[in-house]
Amino acid sequence: MENWRRITDNPLGQDYSAIDLVSFNNSLYCAPGGWLYQWNGSVTNGAWTEILVQPAGGYLVVNAVLCVHAGKLYMTGRTYISTVQSCRGEVWSWDGVGSWVLEANNLPSNGNNRLTAIVSHAGEVFATSWLGTLYRLDSGSWTSVATMGSTEKILERCLISFNGHLYVGSYRSSSPGGGKLYEWDDSSAWVQVAAASGTEYYITALCVHNSELYGATTSDETSPPGGGRLLLWNGSSWTQKAGTLPIIPPDNARVNDYGTGMVSHQGHLYMISGRRWPGGSPTVIGRLYRFDPVGEQWEWIVQYGVAIAYGSYPRTLYSFGGRLFTLMAQIDAGINCLWTWGNPPASTSLSHFRAFTGRPHVFYVKAADGNLWERIYDTET
Repeated sequence: MENWRRITDNPLGQDYSAIDLVSFNNSLYCAPGGWLYQWNGSVTNGAWTEILVQPAGGYLVVNAVLCVHAGKLYMTGRTYISTVQSCRGEVWSWDGVGSWVLEANNLPSNGNNRLTAIVSHAGEVFATSWLGTLYRLDSGSWTSVATMGSTEKILERCLISFNGHLYVGSYRSSSPGGGKLYEWDDSSAWVQVAAASGTEYYITALCVHNSELYGATTSDETSPPGGGRLLLWNGSSWTQKAGTLPIIPPDNARVNDYGTGMVSHQGHLYMISGRRWPGGSPTVIGRLYRFDPVGEQWEWIVQYGVAIAYGSYPRTLYSFGGRLFTLMAQIDAGINCLWTWGNPPASTSLSHFRAFTGRPHVFYVKAADGNLWERIYDTET
């Protein structure tokens, strides 16, 4: 398996970071600042094509999140009109043909009302605010259907539809005690159904894999024990399935490596990591990990991550067309670069075998171009 490969540069003139990817009408899209871009589908000559400009009225949509519902693509996020924060719950749809259509903007203008996650569930569109209020889109306006305590917050990958129910994972920034899982009661309330250990601060991502619900966590941003724990919801509580992400040379002094995106892909559960050093200053590694259900541990797949820009980190991991995709910045190519990872070409020349500790029939192979691949054998030959 190859290392991360950058297949697009930043869309021309785009100054805002995209944090989400979505498949719509068999194409892959992102929406930095509210502009909509489509990937041209090429791994060797990849490029972003601008499909839509920002929504009418001068709206800027920061940290735009996306979902597909009833044949339309929906977008929401933290909104500004010119440089003035709006955050009235603005949500737009696109039918694949026309322009952005404003579907709702009826919330009181407040930064805490910014919408951080949006999903299609039970034939309707739902979104959560930064402070955990759950909204349902009803005929041109948002209806509040559940609220959460003021100490809990919701990140982008933490609202999910699973087995006919809506779930959300919480984040608490000021003290331990986050890491909670809530289920909507289908009426008017969030019901806490699980809680992580007392050291956990975040649920950083939720993911359905093999018909089960998983959560990724991290603890204190500035001290050990670090992050990346994998939790499985067993129907009544969290069960830890994997401990913290492995410390990998030459970064033995790392404090906190944690999952910023998690996805089920070709029968395996994968996670991409961000990185926070002491003091919380972020730098990007973009390491890819795969969950080993036998050893109950994270396996490090990509050797050293990628050469990306300081101060930006991958915030999504997406499965599309048999490959994994993420968005990261690179110093020489700008923000919103699309990266992919998948199987090696048949013509790749391979050499330099070495066994991976704990997996006797798995060997890593380094190609002449420096990419790292993986081969699995029935016997150690």
